Amino acid sequence: MNSLAERKYQSVFALAIFLGISAGLLDALAVQSKFFTTDRIAYVPLRVWLVAPAVWVVFSLVTAGLLLLVRLRPIAEPLLVIGVLGTLVIVRMIILFRVIRPESGIRISIPLALLVIAAIGFAAFRWRDKLRRFPIHVAAALVTALVAAAVIAAASTAAPRRSTQIRSPNRGPNIVLIILDTLRYDSSGLAPGASAQALNLARFSSQAIVFDNAYSQFSWTLPSHFSMVTGYGPATLDMDFDHQHYEHERPTLAETLQSSGYRTGAILSNPYLNPGTGFSRGFDSFQYSTSDLDLCRTSIGFLIKLVPTARVPLCRMTAEKVTDRALQFLAKGSDEQPFFLMLNYMDAHLPYYVPRSFRPTGYVPFEPFTGYPAIDRAMKLDQPLPPAILGQLRDNYAIVVRYLDSALEPLLRRLDAQPNTIVLIVSDHGEQF
Repeated sequence: MNSLAERKYQSVFALAIFLGISAGLLDALAVQSKFFTTDRIAYVPLRVWLVAPAVWVVFSLVTAGLLLLVRLRPIAEPLLVIGVLGTLVIVRMIILFRVIRPESGIRISIPLALLVIAAIGFAAFRWRDKLRRFPIHVAAALVTALVAAAVIAAASTAAPRRSTQIRSPNRGPNIVLIILDTLRYDSSGLAPGASAQALNLARFSSQAIVFDNAYSQFSWTLPSHFSMVTGYGPATLDMDFDHQHYEHERPTLAETLQSSGYRTGAILSNPYLNPGTGFSRGFDSFQYSTSDLDLCRTSIGFLIKLVPTARVPLCRMTAEKVTDRALQFLAKGSDEQPFFLMLNYMDAHLPYYVPRSFRPTGYVPFEPFTGYPAIDRAMKLDQPLPPAILGQLRDNYAIVVRYLDSALEPLLRRLDAQPNTIVLIVSDHGEQF
């Protein structure tokens, strides 16, 4: 039989599980309904209803363990309620006021969040005896129900496949389409005097056909990519932030090639390129930044993203990961079947993440907690960025382009040795400085 002390510890951890699931479901609801969020990506995978509670359960259990470790057992339950629900309230209010008042969001949201937390604290201490008697079997039942629901949700998140009539492969050329997200022309290695910034791209272009009178059809990722794979321009595509799904019957490039017997694959870092938009149509293998659409949209994920160098490794595929996965795709090919491989590298997009091994002396990472509000304010008020922030952005952009170029080198070397292969390198749009 468990001792009285053990039962008390069990009650604290049971309460932690219950609070974690509750906070996670509230957080998932906020993500799904787009309440209190700056996120403009329309697609929300059903697995967020698993990921958010799972993240919050871990956070709650860690918080409970720390409270017990520092011998706060007598008041652990009320403090646990305040810590878990208070964190959720603070983060969501910061996000809310960043949306409606970017110039003063934090100054407004923190005091209001503290008032709500004070109310939560009062209620927790008032009902602390009931909290201590919270049964562990209820928490276990909730976890079981959550896992069962998660399995059902995960099974229903697969991208729908359109039926295509696949013809026997004509051994046409292999095709590799590399899209360097947000890469400016003057940083591409093509502009006069810019070759030193992107040596591998400059070397590739010296042996390739260069189209110097080509312009992006759109100023942001999703419609620009769809324009490339469908041939539709702004007048026909009908795609904006409120309409993020490809509705036309015209087959995409991947569908056309798949129906001609090609093995098709996509490895995409930008989270706008996801199954919910229809971009997965025609791909046998479709790899994208899944955690940017679930884990990184939770309140805990938002807190992690405030760490200057944490967002990209947690949420997106870095250039090295995209290249590694591309090389794996190439290694699985056969001489009998041609392939189409589409890649999206997002490193030249904010926050311009650079791995530690590639950072030069004096490198200062982009600071999300101050940088994003400054950018929001400048865009809302139609004003230029402060010179210090603008200078840092330009410096970091130049560094990340050099990193991106170096990460491309193994892939370009491998493709150079790949027979009968067409390699296209483009950008979807530039950067606004």
